[in-house]
Amino acid sequence: MKSMLSIAVAFCLLVLPSSLLAGGRIDPAGIGGSIVISGMGRPVEAHAPFFELAGGKEAKVVILRFDTHESSQGETAQLLEAWEAAGGRSIQVLQIRAGVETAADVSVVEKASGVWLVAGGPEKLTAERVGGRLKEALGKLVAGGGVAGGSGAAGDAFAGELGLLPSSFVDTQQSIRFSASPVRQALEERPSLVGFEIEMDAALIVSGRRMRAVGGGDGDSKVQIHLAASERREARVIELGRFRDGADLTALRKAAIERAADEPFPADEPPSPEVENGTLIIIGGGGMPSGIIPKFVELAGGEEGSIVVFPTANPDPLPEKPGIEVAFRKAGAKEVTVLAGRSLDQVESDDYLDVLRRATGLWFGGGRQWRFADAYLDTQALEEMHGVLARGGVIMGSSAGASIQADYLARANPLGNRDIMAEGYERGLGFIKGVAIDQHFAQRRRFRDMTSLVDRYPQLLGIGIDEGTALIVQGKIGTVEGRSEVHFYDRRKPVTGGQPDYESVGDGGSYDLVDRKILETGEPARPGK
Repeated sequence: MKSMLSIAVAFCLLVLPSSLLAGGRIDPAGIGGSIVISGMGRPVEAHAPFFELAGGKEAKVVILRFDTHESSQGETAQLLEAWEAAGGRSIQVLQIRAGVETAADVSVVEKASGVWLVAGGPEKLTAERVGGRLKEALGKLVAGGGVAGGSGAAGDAFAGELGLLPSSFVDTQQSIRFSASPVRQALEERPSLVGFEIEMDAALIVSGRRMRAVGGGDGDSKVQIHLAASERREARVIELGRFRDGADLTALRKAAIERAADEPFPADEPPSPEVENGTLIIIGGGGMPSGIIPKFVELAGGEEGSIVVFPTANPDPLPEKPGIEVAFRKAGAKEVTVLAGRSLDQVESDDYLDVLRRATGLWFGGGRQWRFADAYLDTQALEEMHGVLARGGVIMGSSAGASIQADYLARANPLGNRDIMAEGYERGLGFIKGVAIDQHFAQRRRFRDMTSLVDRYPQLLGIGIDEGTALIVQGKIGTVEGRSEVHFYDRRKPVTGGQPDYESVGDGGSYDLVDRKILETGEPARPGK
């Protein structure tokens, strides 16, 4: 017979499709609105962000109380007092009988901008206890940009029973238990979930994909995020304290899925880094090597070619007329199309895919490479991009547009670009297999970062590309063009103390990516690289 926890975790999986896109793809935007989950102490500090997220003084707040327990009455009074102190204008308290929902109650929730659930008694707040129509109205509230909040049993239900926090398991009561952690037990049974332990007087706030903690005037109260152990990784605990950096829900969900996968990534023996058809031009950022744009246009078919520009790695609003389009036209390209959309509906639209099907050259611009991953991984658009190479076309990218071309994606943490390895964001678009590519390499002193990456994944060939420098790959040969160098990290070769653990190739030199050896060293880097 299954334990109650096992049943709860299994139910959690049943509600996941509402938070996923077609084919099981995670929506990178996270949840549509916000949720606030408070620990048992019901911290006063959670009320202010809840009210603010609901719309401030103009918010329409509803308190749903599911029992008449003394603690529920106290929590309700505390919320009302905080709302009055904040100068709020519209708040309603609805007493909900278990499993009984009226049309009037549902209508009030549907019109609300913020709903706080109160269930202070010992009974678990199940979906049946809430009621089907109220549960649906809460889901629509959050999906539509509103905020839902709750503490204790209500907060625990946000993950599984109510489906408001996808792919997750929440426990707000571990700090008052002496038994084994329900979160750890849940992740042992379902390692693809993200676990959250929320201590007394602390609260987790999720807005879209961003997560932060509040509570505990002394800064000690905290939220702990748990990821299950896997074949390659130990169990991970992230302390989301009041004064610490936030977390990213999408990255955590992807990390949990990777940990639960049957085949770990990257593979122990990845495919050889050979581009069988077409050409890759991989630029380290910081300006274009001389003559590289005319070469790209020529490889794309010149006047007869069709070039596609992806400004996707930029923050919103995306440029509709990036300057690179003009440069391609000046170099002789007649058809240049900018595909600025990055939502799934846009990326998989007929118009978008038709452009890719006739494309002979693709350009990936700079910015943050995780945005490319969010837009294109697990889409039909990515298949069509690979089709450009299969037809003998050319793909070129700089900075973020360089790193994204690799199978392993370096430096893609959505929270910042300091980490060369970011769990949950380690998959690139895979135009070249078995490598990791970093850029702005010598100029930003990223040598030790790549050392750490290939030490962890010695099966990968590490490639660091300096600014103003390109690695042009055809077949298994990479040729260097530009003012500086490309650096290759091969852990098949011994590392000698006091000596560089990489080999550098300058302008005009070449490197065999499969056999991992320098063919020609080329010109040394110019001073001031």
